[in-house]
Amino acid sequence: MDIVEEMLLCGVHPDIQTFSGLMHHFANEGDFRTVQKLLTIVRQCGVQPDAYMYKILIHAYCKCERAALALRLFEEMRNSSLLPDLATKSLLVKSLWKEGKLREAAIVEENCEEINDILPLALPGHLFTVSSTDLTRVFKIYSSSFTAAGL
Repeated sequence: MDIVEEMLLCGVHPDIQTFSGLMHHFANEGDFRTVQKLLTIVRQCGVQPDAYMYKILIHAYCKCERAALALRLFEEMRNSSLLPDLATKSLLVKSLWKEGKLREAAIVEENCEEINDILPLALPGHLFTVSSTDLTRVFKIYSSSFTAAGL
C-alpha cells in the first residue's frame, strides 16, 4: 500500500488490473479495511470498476458478513450495465439469506430472474498479475523519469 500511495503522490495511477489484484490479495488476507481503502482510491482516480472488480468486492463483503454492503455494490454493478457471474449472484443471495435479509435476497433473485440464462458461470479474471516487486519496479521507472525531467 505504501508503494501505491507513493505512486499516487507522484501522479502515477495504477490500472484496474493492479487495483483488482490488490483487492483480491487483501480480501484473501481478511484485510477488508484495506479493500475499502483501495475502492476509495479507485473512485478518486476516476477508474470505473469492471465486472471482475465488482465480483472481488462482493465476495469480500460476503466473506466478512457484510451482505448489505455487497448488495449496494451489486446494485451499483447493475446500474453500470454490468452483470455478475452466477456464482457471485448465488453467493450474494446466500449471504443475504444467512444474515436474515430475506426481502433483499428475494429482490436479487427477482432482478436476475430474467437474465439467469445469460449469466456467465465465471467472470474471467485479468490476464496479468502484479506483485509488489512489479509495483516497486514500475514506481522506480516512473519516479526516475519525473526526477530526470525536473518535475
